[in-house]
Amino acid sequence: MRVAAGLSAIVGVFFCGLVASGFLLLDYYRLRPFLLHPVIFGVAGCVALALAWGLGIRQPVIKWLGVVLIVVVGVVWGGMAWFAMALAGGGRGHESQRLPSPNGDMEMVVFSGGGITIDPITSVQVYTDRGLLSRENYLGCVNGEHDGLKEVEWTGPRTVRVELLRGGTTTITLDDRGRPDQTISC
Repeated sequence: MRVAAGLSAIVGVFFCGLVASGFLLLDYYRLRPFLLHPVIFGVAGCVALALAWGLGIRQPVIKWLGVVLIVVVGVVWGGMAWFAMALAGGGRGHESQRLPSPNGDMEMVVFSGGGITIDPITSVQVYTDRGLLSRENYLGCVNGEHDGLKEVEWTGPRTVRVELLRGGTTTITLDDRGRPDQTISC
């Protein structure tokens, strides 16, 4: 019984650790399909921890109180994560433009119409190309009703120029990992 409780506790902690690692490694977009499953990993971790608690504790009142508490935490976590993913709606929207950098180690992508919003939102992101350690960096978003995105272009291997319909131009410099020195915002 104790061995089963110990193994179940290890599995539960492992799954809860996968939830945390999925959020910590969110920028690495090629690892995201394997690690970012907060509902599945979180609920599986809570079930394994509830099983470990139920097998490991001998006093009936404390045993069932702990099991119920862990199951409630799992249900609340699963509900919150599911609601957050449902609220994200269409996610980023559809890809409207893809521009490789002049030296080819980064790629800028423009997405249009993402999320559940009244106004059309356009977002700009940069992707590095480094195998499993490739990163995704957010350059910003533009409200299509107020500002609108006129043009996005690379002006150098690490420099992006964003021009808005209302007349503003922003030059963004990226470091080697694709992180911007500034962002544009809605």
